[in-house]
Amino acid sequence: MASKTITYVAKNIEDLGDAPMVGVAVVRERRANFFEVGSFLVDTGCLGVKVAMDTVIHDADALEELKEDLFPDGYVEKSGAWGRKFVESAIVYARKLGFGPPRDYKKAARVFGGTDAKDCDERFEFGRKGKPFYFQGPNESPQQANKIIKMLERRCGVDGFHFIVGGMSDDASVGDEVDFCLKLMEEGDMKGAGSRLQRLLDENPEDKDVLFAMGVWYLYQQEFELALSSMEAATEIDPEFIEAWINRGMAHMHLSNVSGNTEELPGGGNMEHMAAMLKCFQQVMECDQEDLSEEGASEVERCKGILEISAKEAERSGISLDVYIKSMETYASGLDHMEELEWEAALEQFSITLELNPLSYHACGNSGTCLIALDRVNEAREMLQRAIEIEPHYKPALDNLKLLEGYDDENLPPVRGHKMVDSSKPDGLS
Repeated sequence: MASKTITYVAKNIEDLGDAPMVGVAVVRERRANFFEVGSFLVDTGCLGVKVAMDTVIHDADALEELKEDLFPDGYVEKSGAWGRKFVESAIVYARKLGFGPPRDYKKAARVFGGTDAKDCDERFEFGRKGKPFYFQGPNESPQQANKIIKMLERRCGVDGFHFIVGGMSDDASVGDEVDFCLKLMEEGDMKGAGSRLQRLLDENPEDKDVLFAMGVWYLYQQEFELALSSMEAATEIDPEFIEAWINRGMAHMHLSNVSGNTEELPGGGNMEHMAAMLKCFQQVMECDQEDLSEEGASEVERCKGILEISAKEAERSGISLDVYIKSMETYASGLDHMEELEWEAALEQFSITLELNPLSYHACGNSGTCLIALDRVNEAREMLQRAIEIEPHYKPALDNLKLLEGYDDENLPPVRGHKMVDSSKPDGLS
């Protein structure tokens, strides 16, 4: 007997709405109880054939079961020519947009043998409202979705297509787009997220959510200065933006050259950034924490832990945390002046540090270094000895004292002989 071909198509072909996927099964009866089936999942929006399978069935009852599985909501019966024309037209449309069918398509398309698409007079329109339309499928990650969006942008222009991605459509709000970019970052698509965020930032330079997301992107890229700038801008717009305060503090933490483990705090690192970090975390504790996510609450606890460690360190010096932070700032300022060989200005900042925190042996030691440079050897010796009294194992002060042996204000040591404390990674304030 001559082969007979019938197409079964899901009922939603009559009204695709916002989900342009439609299932198609082309069945070719080669002889009694021998059916060749080509099954296709067709994206009528832009991707064409997404899934293709071929099946051979030797029982009419089994064919009915397959149709029930493929079309749980019912189907419409069409001719074999209709099925071929519909599927092939979808592929042609998709190819123009840069998308081809899956590898299994050729094998599944063998079912079209014996049918001619020209025997179908119906014309098909793809896309939505005259433009390609991408609807993110449940098995497509944000990264995959972004690649498809990028392809459509190249072929059609930024405004030349419609889309719904992660529940976000092409007329989505800025907040929805920010959420999508954050998802892309979580998926590891930093390039895709970065390009979309830059466009958002160009269009919305004063949107706090865009600035925050841009800061997160910079953190992922380890561009901590740029991350800090974005987070600062976000908190200036909204002083209660707790997530931005957390990330602003984390940017300072990275810039302080410490790992962030509470066991290593507050010692080690750039004091200026450490002081700024603690101020940010103090601000975190003052913000409303009611609607925080579980992850956000965990970050708040981390900030709290760092503040508690620092408060205990301040308590050991007999001062408050606020005074302790201020002493870190003046100490950092002194180090900046030292690096510029501005000895008098540096000495003044270390003097203020010691007024705030009399037990800062680093300030004592670096005061001694400044005094050596100013040819005030006797005063330098006193400051270095004071540092050793506070911390007997403070090596820079011990080394400098040794270099001063046999010298005084009338008999000055060689200028190159004294040892400066490492200004980038002091051991911490004690």
